[in-house]
Amino acid sequence: MMKRKALVMTLLLSLAGAGGWADTSMLGTPGGLVVPHARVLPEGRLQTTVSAVWIDRNDETKDNEWYSVNFGLLGTAEVGLSHVAYSSRKARDIVVHGKWLALPEKDRLPAVAIGVTDITGEVVSDPSVYLVASKLLWSPRDEFTGEARHPLWGHLGIGSGIYGDSPFAGIEWGVARNTRLLVEWGKNLSYGRGDYLFHVGAQYQWRDRFTLSAGAMDMRYPAVSLTARLDDLFLQ
Repeated sequence: MMKRKALVMTLLLSLAGAGGWADTSMLGTPGGLVVPHARVLPEGRLQTTVSAVWIDRNDETKDNEWYSVNFGLLGTAEVGLSHVAYSSRKARDIVVHGKWLALPEKDRLPAVAIGVTDITGEVVSDPSVYLVASKLLWSPRDEFTGEARHPLWGHLGIGSGIYGDSPFAGIEWGVARNTRLLVEWGKNLSYGRGDYLFHVGAQYQWRDRFTLSAGAMDMRYPAVSLTARLDDLFLQ
């Protein structure tokens, strides 16, 4: 237990010194740690993600892994596939996910997206569909360059399946140019629990090529993911 807590704290502190956010969450579909947001991948963007969460079951630590690929369509939609390996439930599934940006953010109105994390209900028997709104809440600008600094984003939605037919919410804070800190709240039935959970973490992006995410699911289970951009490799 102490080793696991030390791992989480080390990862969070190492990430808190830099900047950026990962497009893909621990649940395969683009988002924060596990909460989806209303952003979609740029047209033609291809990226792959490997993520793992370590959960205690009967005094044993079990790893839940997602291996995901996502592709951006038309600048307003995205589609993807994930191979899910849950040792805590001895399950292995292929899930299909996607998202459509129904309304872009405009003035005081949030962006709104409709998405699906698991269209066939492979992980928790019911399809995981969600509606989410995302809004830039605060973003002071540099008085000399006019560049936005330390943006604060909010996400609020409701979902079925993995999300437990319940609301969820998340906050992102850009503490540096390539680093964001995350706080999220909601249900996650893929962990085998139906109560509301808090998650904390951070994301660090390197050269628009790799994004590393680390966090504590339910404030105690360590989680790590790595996202890599692939589309421009095929164009070189």
